[in-house]
Amino acid sequence: MLFLYNDEHQSPFWATVGGELLPGESYVDAAKRELYEETGLIQEVG
Repeated sequence: MLFLYNDEHQSPFWATVGGELLPGESYVDAAKRELYEETGLIQEVG
């Protein structure tokens, strides 16, 4: 998944969803959490 960022200080650019693992969090749980934080979507990941 890519997002188009329009920043007033540079040309528009495409970037992936960012984030990090929280303590004790699995990669799948982190992916679901980041998807929700970035898009508001609740989706199974696997």
